[in-house]
Amino acid sequence: MRRVIITVAGLLAAAVVLTGVLVAIWIDDVASRFVDFKVSMLASLAEDVLFFMIVGLGLAIVTLRHPKHDSLETKLRYFFPDSRPSLPFLDFARQEICRLAGLCAEAVQSIKVEEFDSSYNAYRVVFHYRYRLRNMFSTHDYEDVYQAFVMPDRPPPNVPAPKVLGQILELTFKPFEGHGTDYVIHPIDLVHADFDRDIPLRLPPHQEGEITFKFWLWCRLNEEHFVRAKRFVQDFSSTIENASEGAVLVSLDGKLENAVTVLPRQTLILAKLHNLKPRYFFSVWLHKPNDTV
Repeated sequence: MRRVIITVAGLLAAAVVLTGVLVAIWIDDVASRFVDFKVSMLASLAEDVLFFMIVGLGLAIVTLRHPKHDSLETKLRYFFPDSRPSLPFLDFARQEICRLAGLCAEAVQSIKVEEFDSSYNAYRVVFHYRYRLRNMFSTHDYEDVYQAFVMPDRPPPNVPAPKVLGQILELTFKPFEGHGTDYVIHPIDLVHADFDRDIPLRLPPHQEGEITFKFWLWCRLNEEHFVRAKRFVQDFSSTIENASEGAVLVSLDGKLENAVTVLPRQTLILAKLHNLKPRYFFSVWLHKPNDTV
């Protein structure tokens, strides 16, 4: 509103000056005998008109700038005009809104069962995730972090466990336009601790990029293994491939009566989901075919 008032005031001022110029010229023509006064007055009016035109044009350019070019902090002040938000609050709101602007257009989960260790009662499973992110902002960069977190199954007491419970094989973020970053150069062994790393994400307006995260774990039978949506997911798909020598039972709720059998060298589609909100959990349980409820 303030911009509109300033612009209208500038236009009115220019109109008043222009009207004055026309009236002065008319009066001056009537009183043409005052030649010297005429020249002096016209020169003065011309200077005034030029001055107001320059000032009015400058005000118009500044005040009529489209709001989409404002900074994100300025736009947030439009949402909270009367609350006088503190700087920490504005910074928090900016981060949250920026995080929401990162749409996961496609999330793909690939699960590959490689072998079974009968002494540890666990499958060796490769998890491969691909996330295609899109910046929904039209004039701002998308900035966030991706938390790559893996927690291996802990061996129960008095059960011989492998020395390595898993490995991180790949972790990358690659914008479709620009250079990507590989955060895992060599495989990282998971022995006792979890893997937890934040990688920075940055995308220009309307641009896309892809996160790739790949690792393998010893997954004990009848244990839940889940992935959680960290941003809005437009399309999600999950497949499982059985590369082991025996059949594998897999369920999405931990109940054997709802499990399906995956034969050796067979690949099944576990799910195709759409429009998942943040914090949605997708879980998978692995069972042996001779397990009982």
